[in-house]
Amino acid sequence: MTKMEKNMLAHIKPLISFHILTETTTNC
Repeated sequence: MTKMEKNMLAHIKPLISFHILTETTTNC
């Protein structure tokens, strides 16, 4: 992987996990 791809993943991963957290909390 290139440095750019690693930077993208570093930004995307927390966004996805945060989205999952908000989805589960709003559903409950």
